[in-house]
Parts: sequence; structure tokens; C-alpha cells
Amino acid sequence: MDNFQQKLVESREFAQKGEQLARDSFDKLQEAIDDEKQNLRRSDSQQQNKRLANERIFRDQLDEINQLELTVNDGIEKLSRRQQDFTVVLYGRTMVGKSTLMEIFTHGNGNSIGKGSQRTTRDVRDYPWNGLRIYDTPGVCSFGGAVDDSIALDAANNADLAIFMISDDGVQYEEAQRLSQLKKLGKPILGIVNVKYGLSDRNNAKRKIDLKQVEKKLADKSRVDALVRQLKNFASNEEFNDIPFVYAHLQSAFYSQQENDPSLYELSNFAAVENFILEKVQADGGYFRFTTYVDAVARPMDKTIAAFYDHAAASYEANADYHETYDELHAWWDRFVEEIDGRLKQFKNDLRSQFNREIEDFVDDNYDSSSSYVESQWSKRLDRMNISSKCQDFIRELGNDAQYNLRRFNDRLNDQLSSSFDASSSRPQFSAPILPDMTDYNDGLKTAALVLLPFSAPLAIAAGVLSFFFESKSEKIRKQKNKLRSALNESRDDIIPKVMSQLIDIINERIHRGMIGGFSDNLIARGELLWNSAQAQEKIADTINEQYRNLNFENLIEALDHIDNPRGLGSIVTARSFGEELAVFSTTLMLEDTRQELSKLLGEKVRAFEYTKDNFADDVRNIIRRNSFSRPLRQQLLWSPTGEV
Repeated sequence: MDNFQQKLVESREFAQKGEQLARDSFDKLQEAIDDEKQNLRRSDSQQQNKRLANERIFRDQLDEINQLELTVNDGIEKLSRRQQDFTVVLYGRTMVGKSTLMEIFTHGNGNSIGKGSQRTTRDVRDYPWNGLRIYDTPGVCSFGGAVDDSIALDAANNADLAIFMISDDGVQYEEAQRLSQLKKLGKPILGIVNVKYGLSDRNNAKRKIDLKQVEKKLADKSRVDALVRQLKNFASNEEFNDIPFVYAHLQSAFYSQQENDPSLYELSNFAAVENFILEKVQADGGYFRFTTYVDAVARPMDKTIAAFYDHAAASYEANADYHETYDELHAWWDRFVEEIDGRLKQFKNDLRSQFNREIEDFVDDNYDSSSSYVESQWSKRLDRMNISSKCQDFIRELGNDAQYNLRRFNDRLNDQLSSSFDASSSRPQFSAPILPDMTDYNDGLKTAALVLLPFSAPLAIAAGVLSFFFESKSEKIRKQKNKLRSALNESRDDIIPKVMSQLIDIINERIHRGMIGGFSDNLIARGELLWNSAQAQEKIADTINEQYRNLNFENLIEALDHIDNPRGLGSIVTARSFGEELAVFSTTLMLEDTRQELSKLLGEKVRAFEYTKDNFADDVRNIIRRNSFSRPLRQQLLWSPTGEV
């Protein structure tokens, strides 16, 4: 025990060393990302002068960086306040036996032990044991216990060692999920199986039978091993395979203290539990304390790197969707221009035909009328032709067609953006640009009515008709009609070009430039925003990735020293998927024994690769092609949002 206490003293020195590295890394991180924060502020300020001033994309990125800094700083400060203690967190579902374990450790009277299925621990409780500080957490997986889960996970986040408890009355898939969450914290984990069998009161004759049943259960190692295998099989991969488990009958250990019965303690196998914990702390406690501080910085950095690379990839993909929509829009727009030209020609022809009919009818009715009367009646006839209304209907039809197609492009873009990413992903979701305001379009129709109304012109009709004595009456009528018809035709030829010119101006202004052009400009502006955002996100991820890589390198060197690595590895580059996998690239290939020892110590799958110092990039690409790597590792190694070679 004296040696154990000496190891605890040494572990405090490792804690101080880890804290110093964590603070130095945090200072370097802040210094490295300060420039990126300034760039984000400038980008956000620049877009304030554009129509996209309401977009929060740059401010959201700034918030994420600020949150990273806050999380890291808070983590270091929390650990600093507990630097003297080696901390162990108890983690497991409700009623699995954590409170019983606490009663054994503290030689308590059992008041905290739950009866039945209720939640018994609702807050984090801590107590000393053998120079360690044990943290008892609320049970996870309880109905409606999301808050409890969060409290327990937060407590584990700041611990040096985690003990995950299950019981032999069965394991649940939800327990495997919580163990996976715990594993992703990068904490060393020990497993305890609480063998459950209720003991009768010691004065009860049934006690002897109960003890034989407990002994039988504890002796059946294959049953307990099968239970542990079931828990590990719930994992989608081999993430739990490196977690060792020990089993005990905790109730017997507790009763042994209450009844002062050493035989019960021996039966319980609790000595194996104590040795299980103490030996692990004695062997690796110094490194665990060191890495607790390192991980306080590395863990949020890991999440932020993955998030920003994913954000950048999403922004690049969304930008590509915008460009594709832009190209499709302009291809349709070219066809629509041709269609409008054809419809304008048809509208002009229809208008001319209507004029011609009206002229013939008007000539028949008014060939012998005075000039003033003819002009008055022709003006009324023009009003009844409803040319302004027809123009408005024509513009409205074109506007509706344009609006329909813009909505079609908008909806399809939304579908592309939403289907590009998994709904469960943390990657940002994008929406298509807002369609141009239809108020402008409707105002255009009102403007059209006002502009098109005053298009009539005075008729050039001479006063009276020259006649000759030898002309017949019919000839005189014919000449009268021709003269009136000629004047009306001149009026028609003066009005129609004005109508068409005004129509074209309104179509160009309201439909082409206002509606379609506005949508096109919006696509360009949002695409540019996404491109700039993607580049900023990628740069931020690269910057943090560099600091993360340096921190993991320092952590690896400490781990290699801890296991007495027999030879140097030369130049080392690392990539880490937190709590899951560590890829080590070195100019001298790591020995297999070293790799296995590291995997056991870190609780992460360590993969070793060799590269040539002057050809790192090509070697890494070739290694990635030949091996399966998770997306975060590919992103870190290739400094790329997509992680694709």
C-alpha cells in the first residue's frame, strides 16, 4: 500500500505536467485562431452591405470557435481545482449496484442502496477510498432520465478512470449505447459485473442455501463471460474488446462489513474488484492523470475539427448545387426568352388583327361623320378594345409562367440540399434562396396599366371630302371610307409599336431583370457566400487540426515513455478519432508489441504505418487507398473537408 500511495504522489506530478501542456496548447490554439476570428468578423461585416445581411453563417462559425475556447478553458479550470485527487467515476444503469459499491467503499450503513427499480442517485456524490476520490453518478438508461445521463457523462468527462458497471440479470442495448458514449470520451475503462442474488437475513435458515447459490453463480464463469460478450456484441465494431471485466457479488461484500464476517467477503470476490482498480491505478495512474488534462483540450478540438470539416464539405456541396441550379436556370431562361419573343409576335399579330376588325367596323359606321365626331368615337372605341387590360393579362401570364418555373427550380434545389446530407448528421442544412418579392411583379402590372393608357393619337382626317360632279354616290362613299381607313391605319401603326415597346420594357424590367434576374443574382450571391464560408471553415479546421496533431504527438510521446518503448520511431505524424482510433505514421515502423501495448493503454485502436520522410503526402495517400480509415482520420491526414484521395 505504501508503494501505491507513492504512485499517487507521482501521479500528481504527472497531473501538473499535463496541466502545463494543456494550458500551453490552449494558448497556442487561441493565438492560432485569433486571425481566423478576425477574418470571420470581416466576412460578416462585408455581407452586411448585401441582400444577405440576415445570414448568420459567419456569426455561427464565430460562435462555434468561441464555444471551443470556452469549453477548453472551463475543462482545464475544473481539473485544476481537483489536481490533488486521482478521480474514479462509477457509471452504469439504474439499480446496477453503484450505490452498493459506494456503501462498501465507505463502510456505510446501506441507507443509499435503492429498493426496487426507482432512481436512487440523482446527483453526483463523491467520497474518498484508498487515496482515490470516487464519484457516484445518477443511473443511466432510466425512463425519462436524459438529465441523469447528461450529469453522469459530464462527471465521467472530468475523471481519470471510469468504472462501467453491469449486472448479471441481463444487459440492454441501451447500456451498450451509453458505454459507447463513455468510450468516445477517451477515458480508460474498467468493467465490473455485479452478480445478483438476494441473501436472506443471517438468522434465517435459508441463508445457507442462498450462500450456496451465490457460490454457484460466481463459479459459473462461462455464464458471466457470455454476458460480457453479449454487451460487446451490441457494439457495431470491436470498440469494447479492450475493456476488461471482473465480477463480484456486491451484496455479500456489503453484508461482510455489516456482520463482520470475513467468509462473506471471501465469497463475494470483492478482493478481485479492489485489486482490479488499485493495480490499474498503480500501473498506469500517472499517465492517466497526464492524459486527463491533455484530453480536456484534445476532446473539444477533435469535435470542432470534424464539425468544421463537415461544415466546409456541406458548404462546398451546397455551392455546387447552387451553381448547377444557376446553369439550369440560364439554360431555361434562354429558351424562355425565345418563347417570349414568339408570344410577343403573336400578341402583336393578334392586336393588329383586332385593330383591323375594329377599323373596318368603325369605317362602315362613321365614314360620313365629322372629323371631331370621328376622333371622339374612335377614342371611345379604343377604350372598349381594352388594350391595357390585354397587356396586363399578357404580362401576368408571362409572370405566372416565370414564377412557376422559379418555384420549380427553388423546390428542386431545396430537395438537392436536403437529400445531400443525412438527417442525423451535425452538418448544417441549407435552403434555397427566397424567391424575388412578388410585390415588385404586381406593381409592374399597375405600372403597365398607367403607362399603356395614354396611347391614342389624333386622327389625320381632312375636313370634308373632295368630290366631283361626275362621281357616283358609291364612289364618293368608297373614297370617304378609304380616307378614314387610311387615317385609322396610321393611328394603328402609331399605337401598336408604342404598346409593344412599353410591353417589352416592362417584361425586361419586371420579369427578366426583376424576377428571373433577381433569382439568378440571389443564386450567385448565396453561392459566393457558401464558397467563402467553406473556405473559412476549411481554414479554421486546418488551423485547429495542426494544434490537435501537435497535442496528440506530445501525448503519444508520453505514452511511449510510459510503456518503455524499446526504440525510437523517427519522425511521427498522428491522426486521432477520439476514443476510437489512433493512426501513427512514422519513418521507423512501430513494433507490433509496442502497438498492442499502446492500444491497451490508450483504450483506442492503434494503427501503425511507415512513411518516407521526403514523401509523406504521397505515402499517406497510398496508405489511405489501401486501408480503411474513418472520415475524421482521412480529413485530418489529407487536410481536406471531403477526406477523399
